[in-house]
Amino acid sequence: MKKKLMLPMIALFGGCAAPYQPPSSGDTSNVSFVPMLPGTVFVFIHQGDDVKTCTNGKQVARLKNGEKTSALLPAGEKIVLHMRQMQMVGLGAMTCDAAAEFVPESGRNYVFTLGRNGQCIYSVRDDKGPIRMTKREVTPSAISNDTSWCKPVAD
Repeated sequence: MKKKLMLPMIALFGGCAAPYQPPSSGDTSNVSFVPMLPGTVFVFIHQGDDVKTCTNGKQVARLKNGEKTSALLPAGEKIVLHMRQMQMVGLGAMTCDAAAEFVPESGRNYVFTLGRNGQCIYSVRDDKGPIRMTKREVTPSAISNDTSWCKPVAD
């Protein structure tokens, strides 16, 4: 039964996104995505005009149970990194969403972590510690064309 419920949810949350294409030239930085949660985690990057609406994210990866991945980012360009975790619980699913906007600097290495401590917690760090970023509101309306979920929120 769980598998039957999970397949439509996977299609809804990440199965339709186009794959992310890393930059082939120009200055870049690297980001590692480190989910510290069980279940399936979808990793997206929003860039260009999509930074404003977050309706056309490119899928970097679909990770399972602690897998990690990394991607090259264009440096000097505002982006939104987004991770969405799903875990089957009974007949439903528990989700954890995190989205962060920042401008990657050339040659830097970033780590985006996602966890849970009663609520979703996340951070983006480099070798010097947490970076300056704008957290984005992430709500269930993110699965529709409603872009209100993508608005910056105050810390």
